[in-house]
This record gives sequence, structure tokens and C-alpha cells, in this order.
Amino acid sequence: MNLLETCKALIKEVALCNSCLGRCFARLVRGLSNSERGEALKKVLAIEAERLRNEGEEEGGELLVALAKSGFKPAMKVVGLEKPEPCYICRGLMDTIPRFVEKAEEALKNYEFNNLLVGTKVPGDVVEREDSLWSRLSLNYGESIKSEVNRELRRALALRLNKKIEFSSPDIVVIVNLVSGEIEVKPSPVFVYGRYRKLEPGIPQNKWFCSKCWGLGCEHCNWTGRMYPTSVEELVASPLAKLFEGREAKFHGAGREDVDVKVMGKGRPFVVEVKEPKKRFLDLSMVEAKINEYAKGKVEVHELRYSNREEVRKLKMTAPVKEKSYVAKVKV
Repeated sequence: MNLLETCKALIKEVALCNSCLGRCFARLVRGLSNSERGEALKKVLAIEAERLRNEGEEEGGELLVALAKSGFKPAMKVVGLEKPEPCYICRGLMDTIPRFVEKAEEALKNYEFNNLLVGTKVPGDVVEREDSLWSRLSLNYGESIKSEVNRELRRALALRLNKKIEFSSPDIVVIVNLVSGEIEVKPSPVFVYGRYRKLEPGIPQNKWFCSKCWGLGCEHCNWTGRMYPTSVEELVASPLAKLFEGREAKFHGAGREDVDVKVMGKGRPFVVEVKEPKKRFLDLSMVEAKINEYAKGKVEVHELRYSNREEVRKLKMTAPVKEKSYVAKVKV
């Protein structure tokens, strides 16, 4: 069956919108959207229908009615059809893309980012109808509706927001659920590298929960649930989470020192991972000042700069081989 005969069989079997018809032949002819490809195919089919009608073939009228049902306006006018049938595959889903772009823009309005990636959740029944149709007619040149929806949403949203699409390491990922209508925003973490000096002894690097109650609170810990009132992690990571408006912050240290010693000199390197931040382009000199103000002389940070997950891995790998130098006062 040649391309024209395949298109005729397809449009006569089911009503298809321009996008769903064009997507059946998406790998044929570059530089066209599926909607443009589908419209072009319907024009060719309309010409073929008129030829057949002029030659007295009943198929011409049947083809014209099928085109009218698929929303081809010149054919609708000829056969007197006022309203087309719903698209067999998408049931109007492709027409909702502009509305979802607006919803995604609204969901992103409080987030800072330079680039993004968009994914979708497509209704299962839509995918099943598409697969079934392709199988019945042995169609081999198409692309899935999920691929097209992903691409069209990405393009439209990037254009609307004037942002770039990034596949490998996006600042933010947007998941558009075409089933529930919900928009899920997943910001990538912000990583901040620095060094800390611990100016007072008796402060652990991380939260130290009570060894008796494991954080529940008991007599041993005076009902606090912890062995020490604060930690380097809390003094550094907590203000970072607040400043970047993140859900939480995770402290990654290069090894750890004993609780009852100070950390002086250049200090110990660390990376804080701020999860799900709304801000990601803060002035780190301001951030450094805010952390040091919050720590109130217990801990001091410096040399802050933006980092990445790879540096966290390197920090963990080098921790076991770090040398430590201790200075002690001895009374005789």
C-alpha cells in the first residue's frame, strides 16, 4: 500500500486531528510540525476526493465525508457538517497544550532558573488507541504522542519564559500531568562549597542524637533528644536552606574533627546541598555574612562558591586521607 492509499485508509477508518494524522508519518519530511504535516496530508486527500468524485467514483464522496468528520473545513462546508467528531487518538488533548503552558508558567513564577526540562504523563488510554491504530494499519513512520507532547510543551514554555532547554543538567524539571491536570515542579539542588572554622569546642559536626532515646527525649538528655545543643551542620546548613528557600539542606563534610576541639587555620572544607530551592543565584558574600551572623561566633565560614555534585563525591573520597594537625595546652 503506497502513502496515499495508507492515508485514505487511515482517515476513512477514524477521525483524526491534524497533529495525530501528521504524527503517523512524523519521520517523513523534516522541518514540519505534525500539525502542519497532517494539514498537508488532508489537502492532498481532499484533492484526491474531488478527482474521484469527478470520475464518478463513490469513494470520492466517502473520503470527503471522512475528511469532514476529521475537521477539514473545506470538506465540512461541502458536506454540510457543522461540527467534527472528536479525534480518535487524543480526544482533543493536543488542543490543551497552550492551557498547560500557562499553568506551568504560573507554577514556575516563584522560582529562579536559567534553563529547564519538561516531561509529561500522558493518559494510558490515549497511548493504547494510538498503538492499536498503528498496528491495524501497519504504520512504520510515526512517533509517539508522548514524544510530540513533550517537544511541543518544551518549545512553547521555553519561548514563553525566554529560557533554554537543558537535557543533561537542568536547573528545574517540570512534570505536566495530562491525566490529573497537575503541574509538578522539581528544582535541582544548589551546591555551595566553603570552609568552616569552629571557634568553640563542644560542637559536633552533625546533629548528635541522644544515645539512650535516639531523639525522642529522656532524662539522660534532659528531654532534648540530643547530646549537644547545636552542631556545625545546623549553624551552616540551616541559614543556607532559609536563604535559598529550599525544602532542606544537607551538610557534606570532608571527614570530621573531634567534638572537644576547635578547627582553626584555613578551616575544614564542606559542601552544603540545598534541596528544592526557589532561589539559586544569591550573592555568596551576603550569604557568608548571614551564616556568620547566625552562628554568633561559634562557627565561621569563608571562601564560599557555587559547586556541584561531583565535588561532593571528591570531598567524600579525599576525607579518609586528610591529615589533621592538633595543638594542645598541657598543664604541668
